[in-house]
Amino acid sequence: MELSRSLLTAKKIAAVIVDLGQTLLKGAINDDQFVLDPERLEAIKFLYARGIQIFIISKNDRDVVLRALESLGIDKNLFTYIMANLEPKVKNIAQLLEATQISQSAAIFIDSNPAKRKAAQENFPRLHVLEPEQIIFLSAIPVVDIRSVELLSSIKHRQNRYRAKLDKWFLSWGKSASLELQKALRQEICLASPSVNDLYRLARLFFTTQKLNFNPFVFNDERELLEIIFQKVNSGSVIYAISASQQGNSFGLIGSFIVSVNGDEATIENATFSSSAMGFNFEERALAILLGKLRKQGVSKVFLQLVNSTANSSIQHLLWRMGFHFISTDLNGHLLFDKYINRFDAEKHLPAIKESDKLDLDCPGIPEVISFFYQEVAPLIKEGDVIVNLGSAQGEVLGLLEEKQKEDFKSLISMAKFSNLDLEAVPGMDNLVADAENLQTIFSDESQNQVWAVELLEHTKHPWRVINEMARICQVDGYIFITVPGKSFPKHEAPVDFWRIGPKTLVKLFPRDYFKVIALENAGSPDNLRRTMLVLQKTKPTPVTLTSAFIGGDFNEENGITYFD
Repeated sequence: MELSRSLLTAKKIAAVIVDLGQTLLKGAINDDQFVLDPERLEAIKFLYARGIQIFIISKNDRDVVLRALESLGIDKNLFTYIMANLEPKVKNIAQLLEATQISQSAAIFIDSNPAKRKAAQENFPRLHVLEPEQIIFLSAIPVVDIRSVELLSSIKHRQNRYRAKLDKWFLSWGKSASLELQKALRQEICLASPSVNDLYRLARLFFTTQKLNFNPFVFNDERELLEIIFQKVNSGSVIYAISASQQGNSFGLIGSFIVSVNGDEATIENATFSSSAMGFNFEERALAILLGKLRKQGVSKVFLQLVNSTANSSIQHLLWRMGFHFISTDLNGHLLFDKYINRFDAEKHLPAIKESDKLDLDCPGIPEVISFFYQEVAPLIKEGDVIVNLGSAQGEVLGLLEEKQKEDFKSLISMAKFSNLDLEAVPGMDNLVADAENLQTIFSDESQNQVWAVELLEHTKHPWRVINEMARICQVDGYIFITVPGKSFPKHEAPVDFWRIGPKTLVKLFPRDYFKVIALENAGSPDNLRRTMLVLQKTKPTPVTLTSAFIGGDFNEENGITYFD
């Protein structure tokens, strides 16, 4: 059964709306004569893994639907929302599309009843309407087929945002946006400075945000923006991340502010809000909380610059509503605003949205390190290898705080004898505890097939001692994997941060008489180097002291870091 030409040429598919009985399942739910259709379920799972939202519309009671899913072993979290009621299907479709703002042409409706399919097509001419037998062909749609599998955390965050929109729509339908309604939504927001490693995620948000960005479309690519953010941090600007939740469903990262403070004046240099968070009043509450924080720091006046664009019109209305004053338009057409905040009270702005102290960002790790690891290091792991990861912490850099990446990593190293080592016991890691500068009592000579030091050397007082130990415990023909932050990477004490070791120096620390460079990659431009990643192979036994104390370098008295090329 062929798919329609409009579906095969669709530019975007965001949602699939499916009935349960006689559609996803074989048989009717209400008479308990139903069985699972494995092919159709696998097709739905294929779409889910690629970030497409799956909605159920059923005329059965919600409890009946949930019991049916449970009896068949189907995870209810596969579905973004279950609309189970006696309303006509077309009414449910209309409510769903209106609440989520998903366009007709980006949605597929699947039902076994020809009359319901006809009604849906007549009411929504651009909606893609299919028969149940066509479910198994959905993976062949070009715009679906080219989509890659998404991180589970990304899928869940997007689901939560759609759920929040639907919850709010149903709560507010026919009602005014009263304080009682706002409280019923149980909204929470957190505004806090993220860790340095999470700046990657903020750069991605700034780059991809199309609406509610104070200064949109000014960056050529994400890497350029990341370098600018690093420069801002290094020059003293403060980066704030914003996360939010509604009715217990986390939105994750929804926005960010970049702020500089000079005496009793502050400038909001840039800000952005995810378009998926629009309509929940989070932007006003976040700005109010920021102004409250600045007031407590002794700031009395705040300046703000905004690109004059249609997309930013809602921000202009927000600023006027919060008492900002328009000053002028600069030579670039940017609108300049200011506001005195001596008497500003953040709690007068949407107090029903509670301030939280839990910054909920997913933990994707550092993309460039993860990519380098799976491209250059993972293929070198063999059955029975003995591997140690020095300074492992919880594997944040490799993205191991994200469940799917953690499972993928576990699967990869299951063939090896793998151990983590850190300066202290890390909760939940069962790691070895030792100082990487002296591993004599932990590992014997040439006992490891691979030795890793991911973002470790800059945090040690004597990195040359760590390198000597890595060389000592690595077997001949074994591998050493190292990543170090570059000169543009901001100071991040955990607990100390002393060094920036550039690529030339890093390679020289492993003499060619004993090591062969397998892979070397720099992230960032030469003038704004973010990171160096290196894989070496040990070619013959090394002397007891491979390298001695570092000589030279440029010491920065202000931040206490010594820089090497």
